[in-house]
Amino acid sequence: MDEFNTPLGLDRDKPKPAPALSATKVLAGAFMLFIGAAATWLYISKIEIFAAKPVIIASKEPVAEAPKPPTAPLRKTTQKAVRTYTQSDPDKPGRLEELVPNGSLSEPKITYLHSNSSGPSSLIDRPDTTLIERSSVGPLPKISKSGLRPMDVYARKIAPTASIRIAIVVGGLGLSQSGTKSAIEQLPADVTLAFAPYGNSIKRWMRKARKDGHELLMQFPMEPIGYPQINPGKHTLVSSVSPAENIKNLHWSMGRMTNYVGMMNYLGAKMSADAEAMQAPMDEIAKRGLLYLDDGSAFSSAAKNVAKLASLPFAQGNIIIDDGRTSRIIEKNLAALEKLARRNGKAIGIASAFPLSVRQITAWIKAARKRGIEIVPISTLVR
Repeated sequence: MDEFNTPLGLDRDKPKPAPALSATKVLAGAFMLFIGAAATWLYISKIEIFAAKPVIIASKEPVAEAPKPPTAPLRKTTQKAVRTYTQSDPDKPGRLEELVPNGSLSEPKITYLHSNSSGPSSLIDRPDTTLIERSSVGPLPKISKSGLRPMDVYARKIAPTASIRIAIVVGGLGLSQSGTKSAIEQLPADVTLAFAPYGNSIKRWMRKARKDGHELLMQFPMEPIGYPQINPGKHTLVSSVSPAENIKNLHWSMGRMTNYVGMMNYLGAKMSADAEAMQAPMDEIAKRGLLYLDDGSAFSSAAKNVAKLASLPFAQGNIIIDDGRTSRIIEKNLAALEKLARRNGKAIGIASAFPLSVRQITAWIKAARKRGIEIVPISTLVR
């Protein structure tokens, strides 16, 4: 009975025979199962490998720690009190400009281009007895038996380092007590001080000046034009008297104090123009181991030629700094002095111990040193 003629519901529970599988299909199925299993195993293994953590096995034996290298204390790199300087302009020797420290582990240092000041240093204020000759007018300078000269022993010893040197000599000390005190205390030690023979307490002021480091000169009065109407004072050297009389008066000035390197005229335009009258005093100054400074106020002075004949160490002032006692004139003359020194390498300025002069010279020196000017004692410029 075929399917169309069989009633509904008949033969439904009777299973149909399964179609037979070929060998090829069986092998293909088995291969696909193998590939799937292998891929699943590799995927799981990969996760376990990357997720695995090392196993630390605790040892029963104590393990010694490796020694740590010694640590040095940290070094501060800030520079609080150190300054470095350099020359800012080669055309202006000695001018220094400060560089701002930036902190460094290298050792800082300061470079000094010039030593524009020999610095304050006390000089001997008691006379060397081997350089003293006792006399009725006081102790007179002399050359010792060993050949030492007062100008060498009492000189302020320095080693000039700059090519531009200026000696400033301030005279008239001792005439005013307050003016003398101010000049000694305010003026730098490299300024030379000249004492007038008529001053009070000269020996006391000499000791103070020497302790403050100043080189000293002793002034002596000489005949000016217009003498005797214009009279420097007693014991003035004049051209109309004998050489012996002038030597006697010269000794009076020499004996007023000690520890000076030389003599300097106090006025004397007429006397200094007379070579014959100047010969005996110049010979005497040379014989006693001193130098001579002509203040340069007399254009007709014969002192330079006479000093050469007497083998006398000599120097002559170039500019009278305070020939007009006003601030403007002093400033102008100081500028001229510096210009001359830059041209010739050296110059000598002369001034008096007026309060205005002392103040302006002190201020000018401070500024001049920054411009490469070296202030030196008079003995360093003597020939």
